[in-house]
Amino acid sequence: MSLSATVNVVAAFLVSFTLPYLLNAPYAALGAGVGWIFGSLALLATIFSILYVPETKGRNLEELDYCFEQRVSAWRFSQIASNGAARELHQLELAKVSSFDGKPSRDMDKEDGSPVHIA
Repeated sequence: MSLSATVNVVAAFLVSFTLPYLLNAPYAALGAGVGWIFGSLALLATIFSILYVPETKGRNLEELDYCFEQRVSAWRFSQIASNGAARELHQLELAKVSSFDGKPSRDMDKEDGSPVHIA
């Protein structure tokens, strides 16, 4: 979020600083031709978003962490099974956390002792 906020502030500064020079007569005097400059920048940003920004709708944080740690490309995010990644992470965490007797900890289990399944 901080990276996107920084890019937003820098881009807003660049646009507000350069636009008067691009529009007015003593300088570039492009008028409506400025649309070609900013339109091409918007097209490049759209292409970048399509290629490199993954769809995160319907994912929880554990699944997103798993996909980013595995360096899954933006195109393959939708192919990773939602429930499988989170369930695999849950099982790994249960295997890592153990009590003094060497058995897996039941901290994340329900009150009746049955394991919690991440949906």
